[in-house]
Amino acid sequence: MRSISVPDPRATGRYSDGVTAAQRAVTLSVEGDGLILATDTGPLTRWPCAAVRLRDGAQQTARAGVAVLIHEAEQVRLTALTDLDALRPFLPQLTAPTSKQRQERRATARWLGGIAAGLAALYFLLPPLAAWGAALIPLSWQAHLGDETETAIVKALAQKPMPPAACADTQDTLMLARVAEALATAADLPAPPQIRVYPVALPNAFALPGNRIILTRGLLKRLQTPEQVLAVLAHEAAHLAHADPLAAVIQHMGWSLAAQTLFGIGTVASLAEIMPILAYHRDIERRADRDGARYLLALGRAPTLLGEALQRLPETEMASVPQWFSTHPDTAERVAALAELPKPGLATIGFTYSPADVTALRKACGV
Repeated sequence: MRSISVPDPRATGRYSDGVTAAQRAVTLSVEGDGLILATDTGPLTRWPCAAVRLRDGAQQTARAGVAVLIHEAEQVRLTALTDLDALRPFLPQLTAPTSKQRQERRATARWLGGIAAGLAALYFLLPPLAAWGAALIPLSWQAHLGDETETAIVKALAQKPMPPAACADTQDTLMLARVAEALATAADLPAPPQIRVYPVALPNAFALPGNRIILTRGLLKRLQTPEQVLAVLAHEAAHLAHADPLAAVIQHMGWSLAAQTLFGIGTVASLAEIMPILAYHRDIERRADRDGARYLLALGRAPTLLGEALQRLPETEMASVPQWFSTHPDTAERVAALAELPKPGLATIGFTYSPADVTALRKACGV
């Protein structure tokens, strides 16, 4: 028989049967393959040594300075960690998981596996579903979402309260209105897109839900010719033709709903964080390049104009990230692909402008 006792039996531990709130002072001794818990009046219970576990992990027990041994619903809180050191050689499964813990871990693994499978299905199914759904939403229903998105993006770009548009496709800027009409014809849009220029230094352009395109004053200053601006607008019109902005917002809303359902949180705090949502997948950007080039050909312009415009724009903040992590294709790749497209022939859609038109536009937009 192997036996271990602590010097002071009255301070070896406090026992609880897991049913009542009563606790009793016990001594612990090892007899054969059993751990005997006894009170002053005699043995109280016998635990198989192989079934005794440490309630908390070894690291947590060491940090807390408290050791609690458990067997099924019963437990005993040892008086000191030195008691645990004395018993440890006789308790081979002390830190092994209990059957309940193993069941909980298996349940957790199944739950996480289900989440992973659901997210994988969402990843592959949500984009086509979002694109399909976006094509069914009438343009009139998109107006409010377009207003909210436009306000959020401009505020985020300006990093201050919403500035008024510097210019738009109105009577004061008839050139922009004519560009909108020409692109609507080329892209077969339901109506000419609304085009607005905002007094923001960062050069950028966005197609938004509700058949609208916004440009920044920084973009107009960065591009060298009106033809390059036309090329950028043609690219954004291609996004509108495929309802890419609306599909991107719908897709984001799907991910946000999934996060809300699974974890009780949303994926974004506000629409001000929607700009990354409009960073389309590379294949979508390539498609917009091809279709935008096709619109330029219809207007009698060379697709290489878009390549020239791309080269005039600064690299994004993701430029230092490996290409397979970036949402946009490499600029050099896009320029090379545009250079291989057909040369312009006879325009099928008439669009001309004069130097006076350009001067009036620049004056109205403050460029």
